[in-house]
Amino acid sequence: MNKNEDIFAFEWCSEPLDKKALSESEWRRHIDRDLKPYICLSEECQEVHPVYSTFNEWYSHMNCHSRRWYRQIYLSPTWVCTICEFNSGVYSNPQDLYSHLQESHDGDYTNEQLRVISQQSKIKQPRAWDNCLLCGFTVEEEDTEGTTGFLNEQTEN
Repeated sequence: MNKNEDIFAFEWCSEPLDKKALSESEWRRHIDRDLKPYICLSEECQEVHPVYSTFNEWYSHMNCHSRRWYRQIYLSPTWVCTICEFNSGVYSNPQDLYSHLQESHDGDYTNEQLRVISQQSKIKQPRAWDNCLLCGFTVEEEDTEGTTGFLNEQTEN
């Protein structure tokens, strides 16, 4: 067999590769270098679409944003009543907050003031440490039967 038959040009990068010298782990690393499957998840990243070929490179980059970067990505805005002292209600949109303001604080402010308050009370709360970054559900510890609380709730309903 001719030694040149073992060398081929990889179609994604055109780099000549030796079939016999390439182990499965080397092949995977080569593909990862070409595809760079790890992307920055931060919406505030100053780099334009940064990508990384290894988990360690990606993780190091993510930690440059903050040590708690996983709590700061994909934040959903929420609205809170800044007037209530004891109500820690969180609202998913300004209209819901406006309804609360009308019900609870209508005599104290004009409708226009309530509308402005509802529009300006938007905050971004950090994600809970145990929320899944992909689905947003809380990741729970396994119970004695080996299933998570979330899975138990889904199968019971």
